[in-house]
Amino acid sequence: FKNCAGFVGSLTIPASVIEVCYEAFQECSGFDGTLNLTEGLKYIYESAFEKCSGFIGSLNIPDSVIEIGDNAFSFCSDFNENLKLSKSLKLISDNAFQNDFGFSGGLYIPDTVEEIGASAFWGCYGFNSELKLP
Repeated sequence: FKNCAGFVGSLTIPASVIEVCYEAFQECSGFDGTLNLTEGLKYIYESAFEKCSGFIGSLNIPDSVIEIGDNAFSFCSDFNENLKLSKSLKLISDNAFQNDFGFSGGLYIPDTVEEIGASAFWGCYGFNSELKLP
């Protein structure tokens, strides 16, 4: 779906999907609803949603996700509520959320995280509560 335009509404990744692969939805535009990632998803790979536009609301990474790849959500600036990370997350790769500046609330990095990559949250602003690290 890379570079697709004209989508409207929300995008739901069904429970049967365990991986969102490299650049799967990179630079997709037109969405005007939420991004719904469901339990069962384990891996969000490099640039999977990089530069997607139009998603609103919170970004909830389901508790089944253990890895977020490089640039997975970088430059997605329309989210306008909380970022909730998986309670099973082990890796937040380089630039994973780079320049995502619409999030609000706090940021809690779960105790399961073993590595936070370079610039994982570089350029993120809008968070307006506490930061909790493992």
